[in-house]
Amino acid sequence: MNIQKAYLQEHPLEHDLRQLPLFSAREASLELGRSASYIRQLYNNYPERLLQGTVAKIGNVLIISQEGIDFLRATRPQAAGDSLNGYLEEDLVGSYFKIDDAEMSGNLRVNGIPYAYTVIANEAMPTGEGQPIFTQIRKVNGSELLVAIVNESEVVEDQMIYPRFFHLEK
Repeated sequence: MNIQKAYLQEHPLEHDLRQLPLFSAREASLELGRSASYIRQLYNNYPERLLQGTVAKIGNVLIISQEGIDFLRATRPQAAGDSLNGYLEEDLVGSYFKIDDAEMSGNLRVNGIPYAYTVIANEAMPTGEGQPIFTQIRKVNGSELLVAIVNESEVVEDQMIYPRFFHLEK
């Protein structure tokens, strides 16, 4: 420790990283009251919604500055809704829902608004028959939801939505 003190006396830190207002994407998402993956989802799917220069990926870690969080907080009420049905896309992205029958696509309603969904199969697919599938909404495209299977342990209870499923009559 004495070596560090001596070095710092001769070469004071220009930037103390502990004092910078930086947050992991997970921390910032939770601070915004969203699911833990919210900012990562925006970064991957809707980068234009993030303030340039406030988000960076260092290795595998996505960080965001306080200015970036403030920007998201300030622009959220004015965010453009989905032009097809008026529902705010970012209110759905990152949400979870459960599918009791193992259909990989279908139709559902969230707050009375109809959506079609397609599930991306992956390693989290349950192996037992009759097991529910837990999914997370990854992208909203008009009235279509792209959802991925997640492990039940990843589900954030306060980000669960409870849609009403229905089948289209042909």
